Amino acid sequence: MIAKVTEYGGCFEVGLQPEGLADATLLVRMAMVHKREPSMVYCFADQDSTLRGRVVIPKLVTPHSKVPRCT
Repeated sequence: MIAKVTEYGGCFEVGLQPEGLADATLLVRMAMVHKREPSMVYCFADQDSTLRGRVVIPKLVTPHSKVPRCT
């Protein structure tokens, strides 16, 4: 998965681009079961000067959309 962060006037956008079928499946699943707003946004600085970011998107108890299963 390729991620790109863009800053706009009043918000940040984390854009995600799948690199394969597994990534695409995960992205569709995340879109189906996410809550309206992320509850956790982190930035980590490791001792080796590596910087990492994380956005945690909670799931709904009941999905608000459905994708038909292929059998």
